[in-house]
Order: sequence, then structure tokens, then C-alpha cells
Amino acid sequence: MESKKVELNIFRYDPQASLGPHYDRVEVEVDADMPTTVLELLKRVQQEHLPDLALSYSCRTGQCGSCTLKINGINRPSCKTMVEGNALAIEPRDNCTIIRDLVVDTEGDLERLLEGRTAFRTRRKTPHRVSEEEYEKVSDMRECIECFACMSTCPVVKASSAARGPLTMRGIAQLAFDPRISDVKNHLTEALKGGCYLCTTCQKCTETCDKDINIQKRVRQLRRALYYDKSLYKKLPKNIPLVMDTIKATKNILNADNTERASSWAWLIEDEVDVSSLINRKAKVGYFVGCVTSFKPSVDIIAQNAVKILHQIGEDFTILGPDEFCCGFPSYLGGVDENFVQHNIKAVSDLGIETLIFTCPGCYRAFKVNYPERIGGSLPFRVQHFTEYMCDKLDGGLRFGNKVSMTACYHDPCDLGRHSGVFEAPRRILTEAGVELIEFANNRQYADCCGMGGLLMVADADASGKVGVERIRQAKQTGAPALATACPACFDQFRRNADGLDVHEVTDIILKAL
Repeated sequence: MESKKVELNIFRYDPQASLGPHYDRVEVEVDADMPTTVLELLKRVQQEHLPDLALSYSCRTGQCGSCTLKINGINRPSCKTMVEGNALAIEPRDNCTIIRDLVVDTEGDLERLLEGRTAFRTRRKTPHRVSEEEYEKVSDMRECIECFACMSTCPVVKASSAARGPLTMRGIAQLAFDPRISDVKNHLTEALKGGCYLCTTCQKCTETCDKDINIQKRVRQLRRALYYDKSLYKKLPKNIPLVMDTIKATKNILNADNTERASSWAWLIEDEVDVSSLINRKAKVGYFVGCVTSFKPSVDIIAQNAVKILHQIGEDFTILGPDEFCCGFPSYLGGVDENFVQHNIKAVSDLGIETLIFTCPGCYRAFKVNYPERIGGSLPFRVQHFTEYMCDKLDGGLRFGNKVSMTACYHDPCDLGRHSGVFEAPRRILTEAGVELIEFANNRQYADCCGMGGLLMVADADASGKVGVERIRQAKQTGAPALATACPACFDQFRRNADGLDVHEVTDIILKAL
């Protein structure tokens, strides 16, 4: 038998004792060839090393959720999480009051869950035989074991007491979309009360879900049902209908004159680049600027940077200008229909664009993921985030001549990372530009949201800001003096809540390094 040693750093805290929160380090030898769960290992620790360790578990088969812990920064049922590597950080799950050591009080989560539960009512006089197709509509939600890992993971649950959280939304959606239910409006009302719009749709809840339940998909379905219900529409957070109507009327999310998509920021770099000459010209490369980057003064520096970079490296490119309509992603998040997909695809195709690049991860995700779903096929051009495009240029021989001397942590934008799978390109760009990267404890697919996504900023700016403040706190814990990201929304949020951190967007660093 080949063995290996696993080092565990286990959180300890007894509110009744004088010693404050601390970690006990324990080293355990395990069979390297025998799969072992974290719970099994902790039980050994309890038996052989720390007999007074408070630990909660019951079924040990992944059916009750009572053993959920924060394992290496991720909230997971410990009976289903295998021991990997040689080091484990074991802590109580987030967003709960600690009773002792790894045992927490789940009363708050239970209250949120029960508040959202309503009676199961049907007016059918005879039993309804559920078809396989009907069952598939709710089957994934029935897999939930209520382990509360999603509640511990959700950044909005921590930021707002009004948010009942992903577990509650899952339960409401299960009833609202059950074909046997006749009082759907009752459940939709509960969704609205429970904070259906207090969700960033970041999908970290699904990332930590042992059953892989796509809760953000259900949140969007609930929002759609609410938006198109005439009586409930009047009860939506007041800014939601306003933003949806604005997008339809002005073709952008900021209620701006769409004919000024380029002119609103182009004058700032007119000494270096004649932006007007780039609009609607035939080119193989196109830059889709995006609504926020076009019209919001606090982030239009990203558009300026991107255009200057493309100009400096000699790229023959174009921008759509007034022919660029909102990508439709905010409408998608709200469950609202819009008709910009075909327009944008045609506008890009008419210019002969073969590669369309983005600095906004939301726009990028819309084209990469949502557009093919909407049209039922592939796009007639390639889409790349700006960092992916720059990686291709590096592979083709481009070099950064002015290395940037900086130490920074990198924040993964949800739409670029978790939703679109782009993790390494921004890191490569930053590293080759000279940045010494320090990782967040929660990074890549487990990165926390900045708080700007999912229309949360529109529905509740205060909750959005609190989520951003928490991510800044995590950034400062890395010890890095600077924070870098690759998203205008994240950049905007972090600059507002920087608390002494030097905040950078990746195009700023690229431009300095050229």
C-alpha cells in the first residue's frame, strides 16, 4: 500500500471559551490508492487527534446536506467531496452563525426557505398524468437535497436580508413550473417577495451544487413569467421595466442617443486615432464596443484603450458605431424578448468581419452563448474576448516592449470566466505584460461575483455595492496592492469601492506594456 500525508488546517472556535477563532494543524496518513472523502478523513481526525472537534453529519450518502463545509474555500457536502492533493483547509460553511468549530446554526437559512414555501394547490378533479416531457421541465429541481451549499455560496444572501437565496428560488420555481399546479401566480408572487431580482445570476451556486442544478436559469424563467404577467408587472422593482423599455426604445441600456455610440468618447483620443474613419468600414476584424463602454464616462477609457491598442499594433479593424445595437444581454437576464440579435449579426456580416472582439464579457457571452441558441446554429464569424485576441497576437510574434512593474490580484468576471470558460487568457496577458499575479482564495470557476451582474445593480444598488465591498475585502486579503480585471462592470464597481487598492482594467495594462 502506497500512502501519502495530508495536512489539514481545521477551523476551531468555541464561543464559550476564552480562546478566539483559530486553526489546528493536523497531519494524517492516508492510502494514496484508496478514494477517501473529506468527511471520512475528519472522522479519523476526531477519533485519533482532536476528540473535542465539533462536527456535523448524518446520512453520509449525500442525501441530507448536514455535513456541508467550506473545503479549500468551496462550500460542499463533505461526504461527497473527495480528498485531493496534500493540503486541506476546513472551515464552517459561509453565511451562518458558528455554534462551535465546524457546526453552524442553519436556522436563518431554514427561515428563508420556509418563507418562500406556499401550499401546493391544484383545481384538477382527476389525477393528472405527467408526461415525460412535462417531468423534464422540473426534474433537475427535484434533485435538490437542501444541503444549503448554494446559500452559503451566494454573495447576495450575505449582503441583503431581503434575498431569500438560490435554494428558495429553486423551490419556488419547482412549484411554479410544475404542470400540475393551477395557482402559478401565487408562487410567482412569492418569487417576487423573495428577491427574484436579488440575484447576480453569477452561477456560483451551481458551481458548488453537488447535483449541478442550474438555478440562475430558473431565476430567469421566473423573471420572464413575472414580466409578462400583466398584474405582477406593476409590482416589479421600478427600475426593471424602465431599463427594459429603455433598451427597446434607444437600442442601448443607458437611454443615450445611439447615433453617438462612438462620438461620445472618440474625441478624447482624436489626436491619436481618427475614430470616425473606422466606423462601418470593410475589415476582417471588428470591435464591438458595448453600451456601457460606449456611453458611461467612468468606463469609456476601456474603449479608448482598445482602439489605441488596435491602432498601435497595426490591426485593420472597424467598429459599428450607430449600427451597433445593445447585445440584448440585459434583456436576456430579465427574461425579456428583444429583436436585436438578427440586426447585430447582419451588421457585422455586412462589413465582412471574420473575427469580432469584445472588451465587455456580457456582450461576449451574448454572442458566444446566447446568439447561437437564438438562431439555432453557429454565427458566420468568430468571436473573441480582447484578451483571447491579444493571446493570438502574442502567438504570432507580438511582444510587449515596456514591461509593467506591478503586483496585482486578478478578479475573474463571471460572464468571462464561469459562463464562458475564459480563465487563462487574461492571466497570460497580465503575466507577459510584467504583472506579478497573486490569486484570490476564490478564483477561476469559484470566483465570487463583483455584484454588478444579473441586473442586481438595477434592482438594488445598495446590495450590489455590498457585494462589491466584500470582493474588495477579499482582494486586500491577498496582500496585493493592485487589483486587475477584464470587465467594464467589474472595473466600475471596484473603482467605486477601492478602499486604497489600485484598480486596473486589462486594456490599461496592455497599453502601458506596448
